[in-house]
Amino acid sequence: MADKELIIEEAQSFDAQAIKVFIDEVSQETSFIINDSPDLSIEDLQRVLSFNLNSLNRICLLAKVDDNIIGMVNVTSSDEFNVNHVGDLFIAVKQAYNGHGVGHYLMELVCDWAEHSPQMKRLELTVQSRNHRAIKLYQDFGFEIEGEKKAALKLDEETYLDLLMMSKWIGNMR
Repeated sequence: MADKELIIEEAQSFDAQAIKVFIDEVSQETSFIINDSPDLSIEDLQRVLSFNLNSLNRICLLAKVDDNIIGMVNVTSSDEFNVNHVGDLFIAVKQAYNGHGVGHYLMELVCDWAEHSPQMKRLELTVQSRNHRAIKLYQDFGFEIEGEKKAALKLDEETYLDLLMMSKWIGNMR
């Protein structure tokens, strides 16, 4: 990757198809990412991405090399008043680019975005308790473990995994 340029940009509606392919690919590469989200059509994903561009509490950033998505970080939030300050964070990087700082850079950018957003006051995420590398990354950015869900995820008929709930307060909320 040293000889290739890394571009980070906000996702546009025309990125919808490439995002779907990226999510499918990273879901196949590792058991750390479980693609349990509803399967949105390309048109629905395009609408979501367009809506995000004008939102104070949603963002999707893409890491690209040679116009190919190699990583992404996404923050979603509700429009309901009592929870519209909370962003649910998802991040993924293609396996071939692990260890090159892509995840760190995406986290740095999304945390900076949250700090400058007039609406974001809390970021939260769920991570498998066995994903030590990701947990360390989140802790490096100030995320704390709030709780654990025992056997919350089933890989197969005999393998159950625990999930950690982590969050980060933005600004001086507490």
